[in-house]
Amino acid sequence: MATRMMQRNNLADAFVLVNDEQTNAALKAAREQIGDAEWKKGYSPENKAMVRDALKEHGARYEQALKGNLVGVQVAETQANGETFRKLRVTLENEAGRTILSADMGSEFAQRLITKLDTATREHAGGEVSIGAFAKQTERDDRTFVDHVATMKGPDGQEVPATPRALREGQGAGGGGAKADAGCRDEGQEDPEPDRRQHPGELLRRGCRWSV
Repeated sequence: MATRMMQRNNLADAFVLVNDEQTNAALKAAREQIGDAEWKKGYSPENKAMVRDALKEHGARYEQALKGNLVGVQVAETQANGETFRKLRVTLENEAGRTILSADMGSEFAQRLITKLDTATREHAGGEVSIGAFAKQTERDDRTFVDHVATMKGPDGQEVPATPRALREGQGAGGGGAKADAGCRDEGQEDPEPDRRQHPGELLRRGCRWSV
């Protein structure tokens, strides 16, 4: 089965391929055109247009939404320049192959998506979902702020609701067919088997793996 890894690019306001030569060349060209100072400021409608134009010119793919059957979620650790980074990985499968969405655990997008995965892994495990995102600009105190909002639609095409904070922080509910791998215990806990009553979002924060 063909597998590809995608990640959210905030400036393009879209998902792009990871470790893809054409994508990397397009982003490099876009950064040179925009300039480092503006690039570091992040999303703006103007930056979005230039990044997407560069992707098109280099024949690089970008997508507004990722679709497939929700079959796995995990937290992975990667190394770069001597630093360790925690990544949220969401696996979707369909007739075209497997798509792995990768996102920095500390990013706004990942944290928003986890609250929806809490619901989706209980109610739509193995079912078709569509993951998207959009940049939302707001004005406060004469300054412009950008929120990167995660979206997820279930098999019925309806938006998957985020699990309320009070429920996420409580005991949680049944696993809904989900299972978590052992070996993700809290410090000092003797039993390595995770409590399957916990919400998958909590399991993810502890570094566990979820799959159907």
